[in-house]
Amino acid sequence: MLCNLGNAYRPLGRLEEATECYVQALALFREVGYSHGEAKVLGNLASTYHETGRLTDAVAANEAAIASFSNLGDHHGEALSLANLGRVYLSSSRYAEAAGCQQRAAELFAHVGDRHGKARATGNLGVIECRLGHFGLALRLLTEAKGDFAALGDRHEEARTFVELAELSSAQGETAEARRYLERALAIFREIGDQHSQREVTALLQAEGTTATD
Repeated sequence: MLCNLGNAYRPLGRLEEATECYVQALALFREVGYSHGEAKVLGNLASTYHETGRLTDAVAANEAAIASFSNLGDHHGEALSLANLGRVYLSSSRYAEAAGCQQRAAELFAHVGDRHGKARATGNLGVIECRLGHFGLALRLLTEAKGDFAALGDRHEEARTFVELAELSSAQGETAEARRYLERALAIFREIGDQHSQREVTALLQAEGTTATD
């Protein structure tokens, strides 16, 4: 129940309360020897640390979650935690380590048959390769992820990938192509009613020197 309460606090932005719930839950799981619960709450705690900027704590919690899931033979949980660790490394500009995590996560997601997880890890890897300046590889990975999200019917993640493709185009000085990607993302966000992402993309379009059209 403490873990679930933490999960309820997080979407409300009550991250300190979520963290406290997870810490208490972790202690209880360890006390009763419930290893799977321990692994799951470590993953939740790691994500909350990441959201609050506690990157060193996020790395440690993710590494502990990965080890726990691996010991349990839970490849899906291991893949989720690897992908989360990769995002923490990306936030820390530790690109080589981030890429290794996302590559391994994609392999595990493919192994367990989670197409959505694999698509997300592939897209994350594309963003990392873009930051590393490997533009051709980044384009291939992001295009693959976009196609997978479209095939799965996940319009939100498809739109997010268009935003990432826009970042790639901007990095190469292709501002007109970047605007086209952002406009496609904005159209999808409008279609699904995601107002927060609409504002984000509109700001990016303005930064590119244009304004969104209705």
